[in-house]
Amino acid sequence: MSEFSPVLISAQLSAGLAVNDDYSPDLGAVLEYCWLVSNNLFSTNPDPHNLIEVPLPIEKQLLGDDWQWAISSPCYNYVVESVERCRKRWDADSIHPVNWSSQRANVQTNGGPFKSADVPVSIRITSAVHWYAVGNPTAIERLLGHAPAIGQRRGAGYGQVWRWTVSSTEADWTLTRDGQLMRPIPVRLAEMLHARPTGRLQRWNTKAPRWDKTNAELCFMPEGLVGR
Repeated sequence: MSEFSPVLISAQLSAGLAVNDDYSPDLGAVLEYCWLVSNNLFSTNPDPHNLIEVPLPIEKQLLGDDWQWAISSPCYNYVVESVERCRKRWDADSIHPVNWSSQRANVQTNGGPFKSADVPVSIRITSAVHWYAVGNPTAIERLLGHAPAIGQRRGAGYGQVWRWTVSSTEADWTLTRDGQLMRPIPVRLAEMLHARPTGRLQRWNTKAPRWDKTNAELCFMPEGLVGR
């Protein structure tokens, strides 16, 4: 008998949720962070050439010759939304290599790739965020104990989680539910579904690490999972 079963994972929030889009927070990324923290492997400046595959207590869902974690996009309703602008400054560690010679170093920050920018972030008031998944409920709940907050601007107090819950569901709703797409799926894999999805297309990274935009590809995006 498989240790994996369909579950509903919920984050009960005590503060507003800060996000950049309707597809975040990505629970797969949250769980990967928790695993790295629990194994003392988390780094704020990871080497993109020396990454490891994180073994999550989540089913790997096969689609053709590829796979995705069996986790849906977030599902929630919010009552109020506002927009804050966060100052994004250049990161010295992102310049490789840096030749600090005897001459004074000059980095152009008022133009070009290292120019500071005001990035809009949506602040949404919701009581809970939910995801559907297929996995080991006990192991999932244990890992999530390492995630006291989710979303953007956690250091500013947003996305505080006062309780995580993992409960059983009657079916696997991680990919589709009643014909509705439940997570981004690459266009090249869409033919594996019973019905080819329609709707908005967007370049999206469905695999870790999410920050590595070179892995992004054209995907069908779910609609209607987040609303007011």
